[in-house]
Amino acid sequence: MVQTLERNRSWWETFTLAMLLPGVAGAVNASGVIALGVYTSNMTGNVAHVGDMLAQGDFSAAWQTILVVGFFLLGAMAATALVEQAHRDGRARRYVVPLLLEALLISLFALLSIHSESTWRFQHQELEATLCFAMGLQNAMVTRLSGAIVRTTHLTGITTDIGIKLVRVLYDVIDRWRGKPARVAPDMERFKLLVTIWLSFLSGATVGPALYLMIGSPAMLLPVVVLLLLAVFDSLLGLGKVFAPPGVVKASRPPPSTE
Repeated sequence: MVQTLERNRSWWETFTLAMLLPGVAGAVNASGVIALGVYTSNMTGNVAHVGDMLAQGDFSAAWQTILVVGFFLLGAMAATALVEQAHRDGRARRYVVPLLLEALLISLFALLSIHSESTWRFQHQELEATLCFAMGLQNAMVTRLSGAIVRTTHLTGITTDIGIKLVRVLYDVIDRWRGKPARVAPDMERFKLLVTIWLSFLSGATVGPALYLMIGSPAMLLPVVVLLLLAVFDSLLGLGKVFAPPGVVKASRPPPSTE
């Protein structure tokens, strides 16, 4: 089975990075809006909210939002520390623990949400902090996985990149139509990856809330299942090998023959 996964590494790379993890982020983020009224991975909006509250003199609300941003930061730090320590220890399977930790946090959110609706009455900030920590964890983990190429918990940069790529594609088509060599050739593989990530996030942001509205907090267990499957995959093959930065991959391969 491991040999089969090795042969299909390129397909697994695209599937894992561009379809599964953005979908998880979209489902968690959008479901968090229904459950808590906030986007738990939108740190730009949260920092802007801090500024708004400070300008209005509402220091209590500003402090609460700062704590939310802080938990996202702590999640990113935790993921980086776990991956870095695994690297220092020489472990090939570096992402199992962060994946399991994120699955545990989302499961904890589902459990606390269920009980907060009945007897435990957990406060809004505690649930929000749990999801923000999980999203910070995922974003930093995927940043390490992809060699700082991809983020999965927000789409601002990805949407910007898609716009840039679309203009390059347009100019490439115009140049070809005029019979001229393309001045700026579009990176179609990168463009396809970005669009796939965007659609995956949208799909997760649609399916996740739809399930949440149907069955409530247990819907958050769907992202948990995906994360557990990824942890199993990492234990079998090692996501670090699949997502080695392009320069490292190329350096590890023998140069092409010039004969």
